[in-house]
Amino acid sequence: MLYFIKPMKLFQSCKNACYFDQTIRPHNDTVSVGVTFTNKQAFKVDSIAIISEDALIGKKVEHLFTEKVKNKWDCRFFVYLTRIELQTLCTNVPITLSFFGMENSNIQLQVKPNDWKKTLEINRAIYDQIKLNEL
Repeated sequence: MLYFIKPMKLFQSCKNACYFDQTIRPHNDTVSVGVTFTNKQAFKVDSIAIISEDALIGKKVEHLFTEKVKNKWDCRFFVYLTRIELQTLCTNVPITLSFFGMENSNIQLQVKPNDWKKTLEINRAIYDQIKLNEL
């Protein structure tokens, strides 16, 4: 069984945007999170920190591409989490994403509460379905 959550917006401003999708593989408890990070300047993400009220998870990323789209740059990458890591981030308080990249640069985005609420609702529904199918 494989579960796919279509791309969702986690952040958008006039300077940056962040969209992500998830592929959940219950048989090995892994979640592959595909992220598209948009920035005004070229930026290649090599690692990410996901910060919540109770947890800090730092991960190297698998870079797919960085390309110019109109007047902005899209950086697409994957980060791999365990289901437990993802569940520790699923609190009602929105997360903060720190993108680390070229020349030790760091861009930090605070996820908007409404975006986070939508994400939580979908994740909780999928994980409830996974639990039912594991019984």
